[in-house]
Amino acid sequence: MYSEDLVTVTSAHLDVLNARLEQLSLDEILEWVCEVFSIAAMTVTGGKGGVILSLKLQQLGLIDQVTGFFINTGEDRVMNETRQALEEIKDRYGLRVEELIASEEELERTADFYLDSDRVRACCDVRKSAPYENYPFLNNGYLVMLNGRNNINGGRKVPVVEIDDRHKILKVNPLAVLSKPDFEALEQDPDFVTHGATVPDDNGRKVYDNPGCETCTARLLPSEVEGLAAWEIRQKTRFPLHPELAFCGMHQSGEAMKLGRKVYERLFRALGVDVPREDLVSFQI
Repeated sequence: MYSEDLVTVTSAHLDVLNARLEQLSLDEILEWVCEVFSIAAMTVTGGKGGVILSLKLQQLGLIDQVTGFFINTGEDRVMNETRQALEEIKDRYGLRVEELIASEEELERTADFYLDSDRVRACCDVRKSAPYENYPFLNNGYLVMLNGRNNINGGRKVPVVEIDDRHKILKVNPLAVLSKPDFEALEQDPDFVTHGATVPDDNGRKVYDNPGCETCTARLLPSEVEGLAAWEIRQKTRFPLHPELAFCGMHQSGEAMKLGRKVYERLFRALGVDVPREDLVSFQI
């Protein structure tokens, strides 16, 4: 992958980047990513985070540098509203989208796993985690992954930059700098693609938070989630057949990764920050 010597990037180096990036706007962070990296990957699910990133990248004229990756958990599992949102994202913003999906044999083998609480995790691993883990991002030139994680609902703070532990690439969460009012204001943009599952259906039911597989997402009345925290809503909407199960996430942060020296130096210089020494152990703001 690299023809130059490598630098080990650690959490201490990321602390330097995060201290500066947290002072920037969403637009400035996206411009920084596309200045440092010629191409970028981005997770896209049809959810609000990916829509906002796609919208802003299109408005900034940077959309051609980014490829979206959608994890297809099976055509019988992808909600119709999700498929419609993805098509509209591609058409409206010009985002290229690649779909990652398990083999037909694995899809068939796990077809009824969602019915058994002891096998739901295995179903998620095969249909959601494995396609992502098995894709050769590094070999295809992707050193950075954009993600729609944010801090609007509180909880553990999401950093702007972290390390994707599965692929040892940089993961950037530009929406981490947005306040809840700023996030909601972007949802009001006339070009914002709304996921159909967030709109009440004929029975007055709607899906809250990020819709998942059709088999494992509950459609609820607004009154059923009134007053609940975001994590409680996720708990009620995910795995309706097995409410005792925890929300299944994919975010795994790593402690270190390798980067070519030129890219490593560009990360900091593009922000106007002195390049830290390679053996940096800790950083105090």
